[in-house]
Amino acid sequence: MAARAVVVTDDLPSQVEYVPSSLIFDNRILTDAEDTDEGTVQGRRVVFQLAAVAPDQLVTLSFRARLSGATSAGVGVINFATFTGQNIPPTTSSIAVVVTDPFGTVFSGRGGGAAPIPGARVAILLDQSETASLNIPPGIGFPPNVQNENLYATGNGPL
Repeated sequence: MAARAVVVTDDLPSQVEYVPSSLIFDNRILTDAEDTDEGTVQGRRVVFQLAAVAPDQLVTLSFRARLSGATSAGVGVINFATFTGQNIPPTTSSIAVVVTDPFGTVFSGRGGGAAPIPGARVAILLDQSETASLNIPPGIGFPPNVQNENLYATGNGPL
């Protein structure tokens, strides 16, 4: 039996900002406004409303978000969504924990601290428009740690 009138609600934590116009339902872009499509955004609340979801049906709901300036490096930010419907009990999604390090690598908080999130990227931007990236002149700074080697490895043996 299909789940009817399914509502997926994600109340974003205070450290996370929703990126406007980024709602997607099964590869279809939705508006943020409360209108005839399946998605709405109201402040920090992201909501998807689905008429029905069949057993074993795969539904992809996504949106973009970014850490706000109030987030300290190394802090785990926890997020989850809730699911409700006419004929299903309220359910909470699994918890997602994202940890950023000061070097720009995004790690999964559930990955034991050493599992980078595939496809995650960190960009240094000059403003909130996301159009002006910081250009670092060639020869300045340090090359990226592509191998993700721990440059400050410690051991438990004698010094």
